[in-house]
Amino acid sequence: MIEKFINKIINLIKNEDYKNVLIEIENHSDNKNPFLLYYLAFTKDKLNQKEESLEILNKLIKNNPNFTEAQHLYSNINEDLKNYDISKNILESLIKKNPNDFKANYNLGRLYQLHLKNKKVALKYYQKALENNQNNYIILNAIGNLQKDLNYYEDSLKTFTNIVKKFPENYKVFVQLARMQLSTGLIDMAEESIKRAMILNK
Repeated sequence: MIEKFINKIINLIKNEDYKNVLIEIENHSDNKNPFLLYYLAFTKDKLNQKEESLEILNKLIKNNPNFTEAQHLYSNINEDLKNYDISKNILESLIKKNPNDFKANYNLGRLYQLHLKNKKVALKYYQKALENNQNNYIILNAIGNLQKDLNYYEDSLKTFTNIVKKFPENYKVFVQLARMQLSTGLIDMAEESIKRAMILNK
């Protein structure tokens, strides 16, 4: 019964019908169910009720310390509120429990890159995330761009070449590859990449 209701909630979230999500959960007889509390917190975050969302998640995590997705959401909201140390501590705790948690590694890398201003540490976490999710375009793209920012041009070129092989129908990856090829003086190869991008973007 609860599974059917949760599917209903998920569909409402997909349709961005957040107000009805709140109504449905608050009126449900089992509204203290951990999964419903998670979706309640998720929805309140979407409605920019972040402090209320954190309050729900704090209690939820205390009662369900192995609820990983709740901790990820708790970390993300703290990042939004510029509580970077709290977000960092949560992600480090998740990685300590499970070093192969690609999402925690990626998010910690992003935190170091964007807010803690340490690109080399960020790259380390991105690369760890990639080890456990090798076909993830977002992670690969983050690595390639960060390698470029760090002037690791050969590494960046290899990464973008790898992205093209994995995602040959995405014109954006050929544009990125062309930019990297131009940066390293590979003019003819860059022209071919641009042509490929134009064909795919027709």
